[in-house]
Amino acid sequence: MAATDTMTLTDEYTTLTGGCGLVDRSGRGKLALTGQGAVEFLNGQVTNELIGVKPGEGCYAAFLTHKGKMLGDLRILAVGDDPDGPPRELLLDTERVALQALFDMIGRFKVGYDVDLHKRTLETAFLSLIGPKADEIAAATLMLGPTSSRGESRRAEEQSSGQGQEHLTKEQPTGHDQPTGHEQPTGHEQPTSQ
Repeated sequence: MAATDTMTLTDEYTTLTGGCGLVDRSGRGKLALTGQGAVEFLNGQVTNELIGVKPGEGCYAAFLTHKGKMLGDLRILAVGDDPDGPPRELLLDTERVALQALFDMIGRFKVGYDVDLHKRTLETAFLSLIGPKADEIAAATLMLGPTSSRGESRRAEEQSSGQGQEHLTKEQPTGHDQPTGHEQPTGHEQPTSQ
């Protein structure tokens, strides 16, 4: 059985680095922030700049204690109807073990900001298309045009919420979650029903 397991891992790695693979990340912790002060608030709590983030964009960041100790990392995805306007919602995606620390940090420091915190872990599925052909597969599957004129997009992510709305979100390159060690892929997301 070990030979089969090794061969499966080799095949999966080849698919992810040479083609396109679907990875179920639904077990990750997911929260959402809404309200007029969501971007300003979260910008002061994480290590990456969020001021000016537009719907369809996202970034990787860490959240820390007041003394600078890392509590966890997360991906922040801006969602909204107008690509040139402010985001309606910030989706936060983190490892499940860091979810409570993120929830507590937001709850403790959101006082004075127009921010509402929403739990999304149980009601939201999270699927990722990973690999150099992810953009092509996502465009064909979602019947969309190409998302990058430079061909930089390699990961398409589908996030599912009970709302049935579609969202495309682009992440900034970070160097994390890349199986090949090359340029970090950008991402797209689309909620679907679970």
